[in-house]
Amino acid sequence: MKVIQSLRQSVLDLLRFPLAVIVVIAHTFSLDDVAASGIIYHVSDYQLFQGTCIFVDAFLRGISVPIYFFISGYVFFVGVKFCSTVYWKKIKNRFKSLFIPYIIWNTIAIFLIIFKQLPIFESFLTNSNSTLNLTPFTIFECFWKYNGNINPNTFVDGVPQMLSGSYFPVNAALWYLRDLMIIILTAPVIYWFVKRLRVYAVYSSLSIYFASIIFGWPNSMILGGYFYFTWGAYMSIFSIDLMVVFKKWFKLSIVLYLFNSVMYIVLLDIAPEVIGWLKTINAVFALLACFNIAAWLLQNTTLKVSPFLASSSFFIYVSHCVVYERLRKILFILLKPDSGIEIQFIFILTVVLTVLSLLLIFYLLKRCCPPVLKVIAGRK
Repeated sequence: MKVIQSLRQSVLDLLRFPLAVIVVIAHTFSLDDVAASGIIYHVSDYQLFQGTCIFVDAFLRGISVPIYFFISGYVFFVGVKFCSTVYWKKIKNRFKSLFIPYIIWNTIAIFLIIFKQLPIFESFLTNSNSTLNLTPFTIFECFWKYNGNINPNTFVDGVPQMLSGSYFPVNAALWYLRDLMIIILTAPVIYWFVKRLRVYAVYSSLSIYFASIIFGWPNSMILGGYFYFTWGAYMSIFSIDLMVVFKKWFKLSIVLYLFNSVMYIVLLDIAPEVIGWLKTINAVFALLACFNIAAWLLQNTTLKVSPFLASSSFFIYVSHCVVYERLRKILFILLKPDSGIEIQFIFILTVVLTVLSLLLIFYLLKRCCPPVLKVIAGRK
């Protein structure tokens, strides 16, 4: 039993860092135009780069966060007899590990928007005529759903330009933390739901998630989070060994994940209405495949878990959005690409430098200023 528990914990630790890197890759590789030094780079015009972004969309995008939700649900209930005392203790811990970093890193993102207005940073402005709207309400909006109101461009057809239908806070990646905090606040309901319905609680949450997609409900993303969190909670509450269960899906999950990813590319232009469902379903197979591949690597190779990389993953996740876009613009300014290969190189270099720079910052904070790291990265 101890061996199985050790493998489970090692798998969880091993997955944390690569999942964070996948998030960085998925966010960096975008077909959105890049504005640098007054030049608009239409990266979507380059076929090679288009192909790379499609590959990232098919094989990597949308994988990490569902797994994070599942792990969060599993860890929240594992090894404890859930009661009000345990709940409030966990709420207190999550306040330090989630809420405080959420406030800090969104605040940093707001300050960077403000600093960008200084004349020295004009090369970084997407629109040179952008202004600041620093009312208390627009600042508050940044911590919930950022619509661009704090930094609108007032000279496009004379109308301030907003981000319509935004679901994300100003530090976009932190939507996961926001939704996870909401889900955790309702943990007693999830516990009651799972204890009474057992596996049907998982099926029910999955059905609600699918219904939200079919009928276009605005909260489908958090409902997806509820499904994965409930799935993890179910396996934890009933002490179901996920490594034993998931192993039964080893080969099939990998085959289905690869097949669905390839079908995403094939059907992208032929049947665009289908690819959303392929991604939604494939996230489940990706979860099973990731756990199985990690377990196989730990059991059949010399690969070991790096405590440093595992512990740095949360820091990379919460901080990368304030780094990669600015780093990418710097590279565009310095290299001035004029071909698909050069643009591809810049995006790859952006990912590498973003991860390495954040690892270096994490290391320096851990060595020289651990109290600061404890606060900004929610460490115990």
